[in-house]
Amino acid sequence: MAGRMNPKPATFLAAALLASTLASGAAVAAAPSADASPPARAQALASQGLAEVPHDALDSVHVKPGVNLASYRSVVVEPVKVAIEDRHNRPDPQKRDIEHAQRYFAEKLTQALSPALPVAAGAGPGTLRIQVTVTEYVPNKPVFPRDDRGHWIHRSIGVGSAAFTAELRDGATGELVAVVSDADVGLPLNSNLRIHQEWGDADHFVRTWSRQIAALLGARAAG
Repeated sequence: MAGRMNPKPATFLAAALLASTLASGAAVAAAPSADASPPARAQALASQGLAEVPHDALDSVHVKPGVNLASYRSVVVEPVKVAIEDRHNRPDPQKRDIEHAQRYFAEKLTQALSPALPVAAGAGPGTLRIQVTVTEYVPNKPVFPRDDRGHWIHRSIGVGSAAFTAELRDGATGELVAVVSDADVGLPLNSNLRIHQEWGDADHFVRTWSRQIAALLGARAAG
């Protein structure tokens, strides 16, 4: 009876350590991103005056009537923007997610367009300007702020997702000639082979979209 009323000090210590560990883990997992200010919010698609063109893969393709996208001889890939849509009620991406999405999309789109559609140094006649805006980029292995030893903390694995819009403008006039958009979510966890890569699903979608945009412009996609 006395043992039940007066537990051993070691029992108290173990319970305290367990409670502290659980509280610390919950705090890290629920903490807002410490390395990014809230990203811009996505605006409505600007497709006025454009006609919808059916596409077997991309969610939405709108092109100005009379415009032949394959007639452009070069492109300018503008710096990729990020403006998040509240699509799945998920936390805003961290700075590392945003920077990776911007760099990776620009790199893969440029690779898919070249060499059939050279990247021009500046806009002009015969040049198409492509402005990609990433509206979702959810990693498979999200990371949280660095711990006291300077390490990134991985707390979970899950299904990734991504979405984008791209505005295509005539390089000489600045006129909007097409708008393209798509959104995708990875396979369920039990059949998803990309869950152990930080941006496995999102990066896969970017590579696919880059090839699809290139094909839309009449360029033979590379890689």
